[in-house]
Amino acid sequence: MRFFFALVAFLVASVPAASQTISAQDPNSLVTALQTLGYRAALEKDSTGDPLIRSTVAGLNNTIYFYGCESGADCYEFQFSVYLDLDEPVPADKANRWNLDKVVGNAAVDEKGDVQLRYFVVTVGGIQPATFERIMFRWEQALDDFKTHVNW
Repeated sequence: MRFFFALVAFLVASVPAASQTISAQDPNSLVTALQTLGYRAALEKDSTGDPLIRSTVAGLNNTIYFYGCESGADCYEFQFSVYLDLDEPVPADKANRWNLDKVVGNAAVDEKGDVQLRYFVVTVGGIQPATFERIMFRWEQALDDFKTHVNW
């Protein structure tokens, strides 16, 4: 019986505290994680009352949208989004080439030839800080590469 209690105590002690995880269910955890990594991040609300974060990554203004929310809370996913208003329109086939060659960031071109790069992240169960740091590393790298790709 002592073994059972020792095992339970070990398992409880080895589970990270919920406050250590980053989750769309707790938008402040995302703000804190971004700021801890040195990014600017401010929590706001969108027009429907869902959380929204304004940030800067790779020298670009990022908007982080939340999805799967119930009445402005309990969200399950978020999406990084960067919109580039370019002087020279980007052809759709250039965005398609990006999407075919890259894993991180989905590119889209609007009717004016401006581009948007998005990165969707599911956070059910929470993301550990080291995992989030890697997500941010990949997102920043994608933004740097994308700026070159579209001649920003």
